[in-house]
Amino acid sequence: MLADVSFEQELTDFIRGRRLKFYDNRRSERRLDFVISFGAVLFHLEAKEKRQAINTQAWPTMQGVKEQDLFILDDLSARKILRKAPFSGLVVRDNLLNRYIFYDVVTLMLAPRLRVNRALNREDTILKGKWILDQRNGIVCLNLDEVFHYIDLYLQSQDQIFEEEAACYGDFYGEYIGIGGRERTVEDHRADYHATR
Repeated sequence: MLADVSFEQELTDFIRGRRLKFYDNRRSERRLDFVISFGAVLFHLEAKEKRQAINTQAWPTMQGVKEQDLFILDDLSARKILRKAPFSGLVVRDNLLNRYIFYDVVTLMLAPRLRVNRALNREDTILKGKWILDQRNGIVCLNLDEVFHYIDLYLQSQDQIFEEEAACYGDFYGEYIGIGGRERTVEDHRADYHATR
């Protein structure tokens, strides 16, 4: 059972066991939980847990997505991950299904989601932003070795993701990418190139 120890502690033990250099920011409200050295690259990782089923009476759901595939993330956490792009991501330990889900920052930002504000009633009501995610749009892993494999693969794919792939990135549940606009020709590209030089 995954929930025998907190996810943050499990991740700390795993990183130490792999003898990777890392910074532990778990006590900071302003930073992502871990900064891990992958060779010359520092990767910023936020660690979250799904500890209980989501009350679908209280939360909107994504059409066609089962509760078991839903996860709720703070909007602020998503922005902190974006702040450290492109060397950042999110890993969720799903205690209910004994699995881990990894989202690199690009997938997290581009995958379909619902955004809602949740009211917090204190002395005055404030709103806290939440993202409702379909976990199938992340990479589902059985263990932390797989998660770290996919972090490494993402880091190795940076040139392809950010410089070479011209089509819409990702193939996500809940999204259909159609064809739009007029088909461009080689002459169109030449004209655009010369007009901007």
